[in-house]
Amino acid sequence: MNNFLALPCVLAGLVCVLAPRFDPPGAPTGTPQVTASPSRAPASAALLGLVPSEHGVVLEGPALSQILRQGQSHGLVRALESSPLMPLIAKRQGASIAELLEYADAYWGSNALHALSELCDLGFVLSIGPGAKEKNQTLLLLRGSNADSVESAVQRVFELGTQHAGWPKLLQRMARQRGDAQLWSFDEFAFARQAGLLVASNNPALVERILDAAQLQDTPPAGDAQAPDSTFALRYAADQESALRLWIDMERVHTLSEGVDQWAQLRHMGREPGVQFLLGPMLGLIGSGRVLTLDFVLQGSRFDLRATALGLPEGPQTLLLPAAESSSKPALAASNLDLAGGVVYRDFSKLVDNRSELFSAEHLPEFANAISTSALFFAGDDVSRSLLPYVSPHVTLVVREQQFRAGATPSLPLPAAAAIFQLDPEKAELLGGQLQSAFQSLVGIAGVERAQQGHDMLMLELALVGNVQMTTARFPLPADPGAVDLRYNLEPACARVGRNFVLGTHRSLVEALALELAKDAGAPVAAGSAQRSSNDEQLQVRTHLLAKAFERARGPLVMQAVLEQGKSEEQARADFELGVELLRFLSTVEWSSRRPNSDGLELTLSLAWPRAGVGKDGMR
Repeated sequence: MNNFLALPCVLAGLVCVLAPRFDPPGAPTGTPQVTASPSRAPASAALLGLVPSEHGVVLEGPALSQILRQGQSHGLVRALESSPLMPLIAKRQGASIAELLEYADAYWGSNALHALSELCDLGFVLSIGPGAKEKNQTLLLLRGSNADSVESAVQRVFELGTQHAGWPKLLQRMARQRGDAQLWSFDEFAFARQAGLLVASNNPALVERILDAAQLQDTPPAGDAQAPDSTFALRYAADQESALRLWIDMERVHTLSEGVDQWAQLRHMGREPGVQFLLGPMLGLIGSGRVLTLDFVLQGSRFDLRATALGLPEGPQTLLLPAAESSSKPALAASNLDLAGGVVYRDFSKLVDNRSELFSAEHLPEFANAISTSALFFAGDDVSRSLLPYVSPHVTLVVREQQFRAGATPSLPLPAAAAIFQLDPEKAELLGGQLQSAFQSLVGIAGVERAQQGHDMLMLELALVGNVQMTTARFPLPADPGAVDLRYNLEPACARVGRNFVLGTHRSLVEALALELAKDAGAPVAAGSAQRSSNDEQLQVRTHLLAKAFERARGPLVMQAVLEQGKSEEQARADFELGVELLRFLSTVEWSSRRPNSDGLELTLSLAWPRAGVGKDGMR
């Protein structure tokens, strides 16, 4: 149990997360400013107003106190305790959530979470700014509505420090009275209490400066306050549901004493071609705005991590983004068969056309080589002119279980994946034929290379799916049924249905999608909402179905962990069980992105789980 002696400190640390603020126009650097908002309680606004303007990273907890007060009655805790996942976590950590909270209560001498919630029921803020001696300056602010409860909590901390950490008994009496505040000041740390306000920092001078600013807040000077920065005010008036909200001033993080390189990588990652192709322009540019905020929202049976970029710079990279509030987003039709699916946004035409402005010179030969190579499969045409401008940037993705032909089920069956590209209606027939021809040429070249290496070749086949022609490739079946290995998960195929071109890793999925597209008159099919979405990108993973796929591959995955990671078989099995049970606990994981306005981006990662006592089908 010695590992849990610092639990109150850990809980207090969890209270801390980060968010930046901006000076009102004309505000002198380093002067705390109060920026009020009609949508936020005055006490909470005042606490944020104490943050020095040079601090570029600020964390606040709008709904943190409320969640802490719920304790074990919170929906997530109840769902975990009633799930098979909890015994596995308890075995790994040595205690369940209930046992940890019971120990915390015994250690603190009362309800620990309730006491912690009282310390921050009027606000919690943690901020970081540039400091001296190559160390960042950190500031922690907590404000409770009950000054007596705050004073009792401070006394209890000193008692625990004396009992378990060897603090001198006289330490509590070493406080210096500063006005109506008690101040404990040391060489590189200071802590103060002023009624219900707690202030701590690794810069003692900053603590005294904050106490003075807090005193001024209680007796504000006459006169009209300056208008706050409009971008900051916009985000400042946002929702109050976040358990934690991190604000990052991306224009000031370079002034920090530590971690500057990591912030720079985030700010400029959209300049890498690999990021634009794989992660997309929305995620690639999330760190390039003036402000980046992260909201941690925990409500009911859902957790959202929402990243918002404000003040995007004007430049060529914004050309790759969808138009703000675009009306051309494709609708999604749900399928109960899908493990995962959705729509992503990739404007390959603009990416290739503007490559010299988007990327550094060292990447340009890679583009030239890709364009010249692709011309071999398209009758010498430049695909950046003849193909890409006529392909919609919205690409539908589908992942499903495969249906293997007789005798071709591999020892480790994997799900199949497919992409649906929408072509210009006037050129769909021409481009669809060219794409199928390119597919056949690519398979043929791959087959020749395999033959030269002494391997069996992929065999091309043509088939009719209804009235749709499908091109597919497959490996010949081996004489020994036990030799059907991992490669038999690959049976690539393609088909054009109306204006849609379907390309997939397995014939069974492409055939199923072709039938669905033909039935629905060409509307893209994927897991998700059947209604038109406000998101530019939306992906959903049905994790409880994914868990079944992993379960079938239990043996090979466990042995892979043993051989490649050096784990014991017992440890590998325990890790596998924990991972699969976590997937079973969740019902869905969703990723969405949208462009709410011309200079903003919003990305959201959502985890959902059934309420305690309710199954994934909604039945108790």
